[in-house]
Amino acid sequence: MVRDVLQPERKRKSSRVIGNIAKKKKSQSEQLGSLVARVVGVDFSGSSTDAGKLILVAECKLFSERDAWTLVVDRVRSVNAMSGNVEKNPTEACKVLRAALLGLKTECLNDVNAKPIQLIVGVDSPPSVAAQFISPLSWRDWAKTFSARYPAPEAFRTATTHIPPKALAAESKPKLPSSSPSLKKVKKTPPVTRKFDSMATAVELEPKRETDILAKVPFAPQNLRMFRQTYHAIAGLYGPLVDEFTVVPCGLRELRGNSLTQVEKPLKLQECPAVVLKACRENQALLFESCPASVLKRLGLYKPPYKSKGQKMDAAAHEAAFRRRQQLLKILEKGVATTGTGNGVLKVVFPDVPLRHQLVDDAGADALDAVLAAVGAACATRSPKFPSPSDGCWRDAYNVEACVYC
Repeated sequence: MVRDVLQPERKRKSSRVIGNIAKKKKSQSEQLGSLVARVVGVDFSGSSTDAGKLILVAECKLFSERDAWTLVVDRVRSVNAMSGNVEKNPTEACKVLRAALLGLKTECLNDVNAKPIQLIVGVDSPPSVAAQFISPLSWRDWAKTFSARYPAPEAFRTATTHIPPKALAAESKPKLPSSSPSLKKVKKTPPVTRKFDSMATAVELEPKRETDILAKVPFAPQNLRMFRQTYHAIAGLYGPLVDEFTVVPCGLRELRGNSLTQVEKPLKLQECPAVVLKACRENQALLFESCPASVLKRLGLYKPPYKSKGQKMDAAAHEAAFRRRQQLLKILEKGVATTGTGNGVLKVVFPDVPLRHQLVDDAGADALDAVLAAVGAACATRSPKFPSPSDGCWRDAYNVEACVYC
């Protein structure tokens, strides 16, 4: 009898608990406001051996409540985790990433139960180079023929780098003297290292984009440290997705009736706001460069360092970087300015403990960089002057060279 009496009571308690959880979730959702966009941050890598492991993707939701913005980070995962395979080649890794982004776009735009929401994708890699290497083509034509024009990263770097004649002569293979009795007795000439990173010659050797100069970016997209990443981002993402996404700001499209049409002529300063507002409607998918380092610089948070090479390399630096990542998460949760010119605030929510551990425990901070790329993308698109960058100024060079968003 006791058992028969208690069993319904347990059911009633269980029902109350489930109901309370549902109410709590509903209350949290109501506090966040209305869902306005899905935001994706991509920490990109052009690694030829571990691209699938090193490309990390932060999947987020952006909510709006009056003038407040909240970015909820759902998860951060690698391309390998997306595919269930080990994608070592960047070409194959990009295929997986493209498929995931296109699937998310379909989900955002074709939800029959809700109003289509915007999809915003920020990639930590540039979609373009200095205009002198693209002209007289439009960015769109250049990007669509990028892989055919540059069949390998090395071909891209060579074509976009001015190599001094002396460097070419020095790199030519030295001829052995005709009187040399044996190859073994001939001294080997040490290889000549091109000083592409020298500040004195960087402007001539590796021309930067206008946005790189304004943002004080240390390296041009084709720099020795950057060119593989830049190459695969354009060849594997920006170029193939040019018809599926609006690549901002160099691939803007305007609405004519119910169809999207590529802007036929470069945008002018005075035309930018009207055309752009049409191009960035809620039912469009946006793809652009979002730089984690620039986000932190804009917010005055770039130092002290938040990355380390591991505990074995330098235990003190490792511990300091660990604490810095913890601190950055707390700052993001409290809220950060959306632009450098407005009063908007964006708060970031990390819903569960495992996610926080993932972001804090990663010494290289790749996972955190993916989140920061999403933060930069969300902040940039909240600006009333978007697609102008954070300084609010539009420059005609952005039509071809693109710009850094943060």
